[in-house]
Order: sequence, then C-alpha cells, then structure tokens
Amino acid sequence: QILNDPRCNLVVISTQHNSHARLVLQSLDAGKHVFVEKPLCLTQAELDAIAQRANQSGQKQQITVGFNRRFSQLSQKLKQLAEATGEPLAISYTINAGFIDKSHWSQDVTIGGGRLLGEVCHFVDLCRFFTGAAITSSAINALKKNGEASDSWQIILGFANGSTALIHYFSNGHKSLPKERIEVNTAGKTLYLDNFRSLTCYGFGPGKNIKLWKQDKGQSQCAQTVVDCLNQGAAAPIAFVELQEVMQVCLNL
Repeated sequence: QILNDPRCNLVVISTQHNSHARLVLQSLDAGKHVFVEKPLCLTQAELDAIAQRANQSGQKQQITVGFNRRFSQLSQKLKQLAEATGEPLAISYTINAGFIDKSHWSQDVTIGGGRLLGEVCHFVDLCRFFTGAAITSSAINALKKNGEASDSWQIILGFANGSTALIHYFSNGHKSLPKERIEVNTAGKTLYLDNFRSLTCYGFGPGKNIKLWKQDKGQSQCAQTVVDCLNQGAAAPIAFVELQEVMQVCLNL
C-alpha cells in the first residue's frame, strides 16, 4: 500500500535488518525517497545493488540511513571546533555496549547481521563525520576467551587527511557506566564528549563548554533534517558516497 500510494514520497524502513536492502530497492523502484534505519544492508551483493540503483537515479531519490549521532548538537559543535583548527584529528571513541545474548535476533548473522554490522556502523559513521575525510584503512581486534572471539572489539581507522580513530566497542563492561565517551585531540587541544550530555573543550578559550539538561543523540534532528531537505528540494543530508563507504568498511572488518 505504501509503495503504491501516490501521496507518499518518503518511505521509512525500520524493520529487521535482513529486510532493509530489499525494501530500499523496492522503494527506489517505486520512485520513493528512502529513510532506512541502520544498517543499510547486510551483504556485499546488497550494497552493490543499492549503489548501482542510486547511481542510475543520479541520486535524485534520496537515501538516508539513520546515523542520528552526527545530527546531535554536541556532535555538530565538536566538528565545528575541530574543523577550525585545520589539523588532523586523533579520535578515541569508547562504547560500553552491554551484553546481548547470542540467542537475540540481532546476533543472528542472517537476520540481524551481528553487532558489527548492526550497531558499530553508527560509530564508524560518526568518526567519518568528524574527520570529513574518506576512510583509507581499517583493522579490527576482537577480545577472545578460550580462543573464541567475543563481540568486544577495538577498531582502528585511518583517513585521507591524516586523521585516525580508535573505536573501543566493549560488551563486557559494567552496566552502570555511561554508554559513550569521545575524546578528540588536535592542534594541542582536546574535545571531550560525555555520553551526548556534555561537551568539554580544553584549549579553545572560555564559553565553549556545553552541558545539556538531557541526553541528545540527534534522533529528532536527523528526522527533521530529512523532511526539511525533501521540502526544500535540497540534497540528502548525508552524501550517499559516505553511506556506501561506511557500510563497505564494516563489511570488510
């Protein structure tokens, strides 16, 4: 009904992960714009098919993935301050992800894609956003117990502008510890984002620190920006080349 409804110009896809790519392609074939929750897809073949379809349309049909963290007001401010230094960034991003039982659907490789594809893509995208440069290298180390890899990882990314990012994604931490902490060092200065509640700026002068009344991960800003871009006839809020790049990195890890 949605795909055949001429009154609908944007399809929102928030189903289980293994249906994302199929529904994205069906929506594009129906002439709709697409907002899809992460991940964009689960396989290389799916990514290739979406990229081919996006290129055929000349990206006149928007494709946006729900990478909401880059739309948070704290992320936006951090990027603005870091970018103004004109220097490469050294990013350390720690995620206290928490334990998820292997029986959960998100841990099923064929349905949820596992946590690497299903969630880590969020953090790869945010590092890509902060640096504003293409990812040129990636590597991963998994925490192992009795020789078996866990879903706790350390991922290192290199960027075309000389920046680097180390993503610590841990499922073995204490649940009372806040989930996300980001430290960015550049040009003798440091930016520290604490769980999307506060941004502390060292070396940037007075009046730069921000402390929010409540956590802001950018969900509402992300949705509003997608709607605004469609209403204004503007380009998609995230360039498809970046969406493709982030997904490709996660598929290759």
